[in-house]
Amino acid sequence: MSASKQEQPTTEERQPISKRTRAKEPKKTESKKARASTKETKSTRGRKKKTEEAPKAEPPKEEKKEFPTSDVSLQGIGGISSLGASLIEEGTIYFFYRPKVDTYEVKDMADVHNLWVVMQPKLSVAVPSTDADKLPPSEAKEKEKESKKFFRLLNFHRKTLPNYAAEGKDQRLATVERTSPDIVDIELLLLRNNVNNSHENPPSRPIGHGAYAILLHDKGIKDHVHLVFALETPKELGEVQNAFHLPKQGNYILHVKKPETDEVMASVPDAYKDLWSDRTYVSPPTNVLLNCDGVKILFTKTKQSITESKIVAKELEILEEDIEHEEEATPENIFDKLLHLDLDRSLAEPVLTGSWK
Repeated sequence: MSASKQEQPTTEERQPISKRTRAKEPKKTESKKARASTKETKSTRGRKKKTEEAPKAEPPKEEKKEFPTSDVSLQGIGGISSLGASLIEEGTIYFFYRPKVDTYEVKDMADVHNLWVVMQPKLSVAVPSTDADKLPPSEAKEKEKESKKFFRLLNFHRKTLPNYAAEGKDQRLATVERTSPDIVDIELLLLRNNVNNSHENPPSRPIGHGAYAILLHDKGIKDHVHLVFALETPKELGEVQNAFHLPKQGNYILHVKKPETDEVMASVPDAYKDLWSDRTYVSPPTNVLLNCDGVKILFTKTKQSITESKIVAKELEILEEDIEHEEEATPENIFDKLLHLDLDRSLAEPVLTGSWK
């Protein structure tokens, strides 16, 4: 048979022996997978080890900014700190209305110009060490409890407090008209009667007084401030008190409005001026903002949660205990209770009987 007719070798036969052998051998896929798995396991172990060696650090807790307090140094009230609240201020509160110009007989709210609220905080007076050394310990301690005077006068231009009977959120703005250690400065506004040569502004009439406290309810980023009060006088609410929405026991949340003029902002201490930032209202962290003439305070009626109700109930219980021991108000002693104002006793009718005068 000729060479051309010889049988041609197959592809397998034409391939070098080394190639044929490798082609027939199974691919070492499992071994690669095993190596990959081993590599991954080692890598994972390394990550776990690093994690154990260097645990993830927690972000630092944001510290609350500390604000300077007022010169008003206040005594604390026991029983509310355990409920998540702290005392900002306590004292005596007074309510008056001022008739409109040339109006001497007030028959209803149409004859009223505005509602005044006077707050007199309790202030502690420190005794100089030289004086204290000269006194027996018991007398020195009593001396430290003596109070000096300080007054805050608020002006409610809409003439009433928030109405608890109203549906939804009821609010009122009050302006800090004057703060002063001298009652004469407050009397000038309460009792002034000269508007101009041809008109007179009749003196204000009292409609209630009692004990109050301002509480900071600490809820983290939702801190808020309550004003609570309990009336000592009148014993029973009358037509006048109802017209001004003045309850026997009050509870309101307070916010301070960002000053609208440079003059009012100038009365705010520098440490507080950045409080508002891009906000219009803020909760006052201390009573300092309440002592800035011209600032506006927003009063909002509240519907408390259970915890808040306990706080307010506890505080009102303390205030009620304070006023229980007070002498009952009469036409003879009423103005001794009401800032010793030099008023005609007939003007005490609203606070004693709840009738218009």
